[in-house]
Amino acid sequence: MRHALLAAAFVLGASLDAGAQVFTNPLNTVEIDQQVSTAGTSSIALNSPSKSLASLTVFSTAAGFALVYDAASLPANGAVAACAGPATARPCLMWCAPIAAGGYIDRQWNSPMSFTTGIVVAVSSTGCATLTAATTGQIFAQAP
Repeated sequence: MRHALLAAAFVLGASLDAGAQVFTNPLNTVEIDQQVSTAGTSSIALNSPSKSLASLTVFSTAAGFALVYDAASLPANGAVAACAGPATARPCLMWCAPIAAGGYIDRQWNSPMSFTTGIVVAVSSTGCATLTAATTGQIFAQAP
C-alpha cells in the first residue's frame, strides 16, 4: 500500500512529507547569463572567468561570417591563423560560420569550447581566413 501512495504522490506532484523540499529545476543545471553586443557592431570581447563558450547567436544585416577568436582583443584586419593546438600563437581562429544577409547563425556546444587567452566574437565581410571587421552584426553569447 505504501508503494501505491508513493506512486500516486509522484504522479500528482505531491509529497507525503509536508516538510519535504520541492525542486522546480533539475539540480544539475546552471543558469548562464547572456552577454549581448549593441546592434551594428563588429565584435565583442566576452567576459568569461573560465575562458569557455557555451552558446553563440550572431545576426547580420549583410552577408558575412561569424568568427570566434582565442584572443584578448579583436585582431587587426587581415589574415589570422587557425588554432591548430596549444602551441599556436594567439590570437588565432577557433571557429567560423557563414551568415546570409538578414540572417543569423545559432550554435550551442554540448561541452563548451575552451580558450587559452580569451574569447572574441567578430563579424567579418570577407571569410574565415581573413578578418575584415563589419559593423553589421549583433552578437549574443553565453560564456561561463
